[in-house]
Amino acid sequence: MIILVSGEGPSDIGRVEGERFTPGAMSRLIDQLALPIWGYSVLDTDTLHFLSKTALKEACKERKKSATFGGLKRGKGTAEFHKNAQVLAHKAQELADEQQCAVACILFRDCDGVRASSRTRWQEKWESMKTGFQAQGFDLGIPMIPNPKSESWILCALQEPPYQQCSQLETLPGNDRAEGAPKDLLAQELLRQGLGDRSTANLNSLIEAGTIDALQINMPSYNAFRERFEAVLTRMLTLPQGE
Repeated sequence: MIILVSGEGPSDIGRVEGERFTPGAMSRLIDQLALPIWGYSVLDTDTLHFLSKTALKEACKERKKSATFGGLKRGKGTAEFHKNAQVLAHKAQELADEQQCAVACILFRDCDGVRASSRTRWQEKWESMKTGFQAQGFDLGIPMIPNPKSESWILCALQEPPYQQCSQLETLPGNDRAEGAPKDLLAQELLRQGLGDRSTANLNSLIEAGTIDALQINMPSYNAFRERFEAVLTRMLTLPQGE
């Protein structure tokens, strides 16, 4: 069994350096959530396969040349999510055929946006990814859309008290330049607690140490991802090889 992941940059899902995949904080959370279901680390066993945003974008261009994207027309701001999900699903199907095993895929994108549009924007992007997977006839696709940013998920674990009333973090601005942006609040909280900076390496170490616990984060956008993730991984246990 394999999980194919694609994100936005090195600080979320990760990046490839040479031939080595360096996971970001979101991949570490994925690893924590997968462990109780599959019984092993998807990172330590090379079960997590990575497709960069650039490679996914190029695959979308090639797909556009050779075929029409399926599904309904998407609105402005969500069409890219639909196309990315459809093409990532196609890549997962190719990998499944190549490796003769079940392959799920996770598409990570920050919700971004502004406070007023936060929930509506998140729902539209979630549905766009969902229909993108469906347009490919793929039922092992998992949207991963932090609202508004991945830093808000991390803040849920690090705020005082931790893991409590985290839904309010989804009302933070998605613009990094805005006052009270999640990235700034996370940097401030880490400094206040003497936990270092918000670098990828430091966040990874906090997750590995259990300071940030994927099993305790509780907020709407995270719960939607986790519910879908756990359902897909549980189903994969029942699939025969090559399906």
